[in-house]
Amino acid sequence: MEKTFYKGKLNQRNKRQEPRNKFRSRNSKVRISRIFAPQGASRLRCFRESSLQASENSLRDRIDILRSRVNLLEGKDRALMKMYLDNGEAFSQMARVAGVNEANVARRIYKITRRLLDGQYISVLRNRGFFKKPETAIARDYFVKGLSMRNIARAHKVTFYHV
Repeated sequence: MEKTFYKGKLNQRNKRQEPRNKFRSRNSKVRISRIFAPQGASRLRCFRESSLQASENSLRDRIDILRSRVNLLEGKDRALMKMYLDNGEAFSQMARVAGVNEANVARRIYKITRRLLDGQYISVLRNRGFFKKPETAIARDYFVKGLSMRNIARAHKVTFYHV
């Protein structure tokens, strides 16, 4: 037996045992049988089915949003997203066409999807009256294209702090 002093208490533990997580006790797991009544399994199944239907609907909504916002993209990003959304191409096939690694394609699609679903550029478009044309172009470069502030400043010939 090994004796260790931890937070004012003397803990005795077998050396063969794995050290316990100090943030969770052994009895912190709650069994399903304690939460639900004897018919709890059927309630759990209904909950899972309803949550699956809700997640499928939200997934369809996100895909529709992506399809409508793909036209904001340009060049390779638009081509990748069209291949991914419309044709259902695999990452490996898109990587072969683009001439890059499969992981790069997957990462790129993830980033583009996140930026398009964010909706910050859409709010800029809705409030066009408050922004000048150069400010809208800067917002597009930042929110849709994902350019860094430094590159945007160089491209628009403004200071970094103006971006």
